[in-house]
Amino acid sequence: MKRVCIGLQLHTDPDGLRATLASISEHTPQPPAIILLPDGPDAGMRASLAEMKTFPQSGTAEPRGAPACFNRLVTTSDAEILILLESGARVAPRWLDHLLTALAADPRNGLVGPTTNCSWNEQGAYPQAGSTPEEIALTARDAEARFGNSLPTLEPLYSLADFCYAVRREVVERIGAADERYGLGPCWEMDYSIRAARAGFRGVWAGAAYVHRAPFTARRLLEETRRFEASKHLYQDKFCGARLSGQKADYRRHCRGDACRTSPPLI
Repeated sequence: MKRVCIGLQLHTDPDGLRATLASISEHTPQPPAIILLPDGPDAGMRASLAEMKTFPQSGTAEPRGAPACFNRLVTTSDAEILILLESGARVAPRWLDHLLTALAADPRNGLVGPTTNCSWNEQGAYPQAGSTPEEIALTARDAEARFGNSLPTLEPLYSLADFCYAVRREVVERIGAADERYGLGPCWEMDYSIRAARAGFRGVWAGAAYVHRAPFTARRLLEETRRFEASKHLYQDKFCGARLSGQKADYRRHCRGDACRTSPPLI
């Protein structure tokens, strides 16, 4: 079995961190290695982290965002499967089995994510799902029955969400680090997924896996709103074929990815 390491991105809510760790312990028969990734933690989280000696930690005093957390996970662990997981999320029964099965199903499957209750893309299939342990387990069973072994890619936007972002080591070795210029803003995961796709790897949605997300923290809501336009512009600067070829100088409100006829895939 491939070695797995989970990196927990966190900055506030020690109770949410404990809930995530408890769910991993309960629903993962052979718990993988876990690394805590503090990202500008507040005072309450720093106090809790000082008491958590069981888990290795790789953090920054100032908030640097999810791509920096992912890069610290990559460099701190030598595991073959790396999973960046949002602190506060609670995993359901058989969540990891489904993710690993998805990666093993085809050597081209280099990245995978689960179904959830809150996501702007297709993965958010259960927006009304309850948050009690019993409700999470019930939703997980429904997801298994509903999606089975299906593993759709999320093309043409390559929109695999970053709340539970599992990546094979081979992908990292091929395409390198995540782009930390996105900082606390969104789109870094789409950037990473499209780079992986252009290197021959697929990002797939393992619908049968379920991970329940906690509500966004106030910091995340604020920073993603504040930085959304800058992140969108950075993404289009890097991947819009029409911009790179000089065919257009403006930015699109909603990027269509590879479906955009004026934005051909880069080779």
